[in-house]
Amino acid sequence: MRKLLFLVSYLTLSVAGYSQSVPNSFNAAQASPASEKASQLSSNPVNIFTGTPQVSVPLYSYSNQGTGLSTDISLEYYAGVSE
Repeated sequence: MRKLLFLVSYLTLSVAGYSQSVPNSFNAAQASPASEKASQLSSNPVNIFTGTPQVSVPLYSYSNQGTGLSTDISLEYYAGVSE
């Protein structure tokens, strides 16, 4: 009985000693610059109804402190099919 108890405890401790540890997400490797750029390209907002991307390029922002008038000038691209 003593040998059986020793064998079971030895096997339990040896299995626990060789088990894998939980990965630490704080020490995760940083992504390469190319993959970071690719992830930024896929972050364009998309119209949920039509599925077309909403692409806008801001060109100029005008604001007048005296009158409180402000406006933005930008280019927008429609990627869908014109009907």
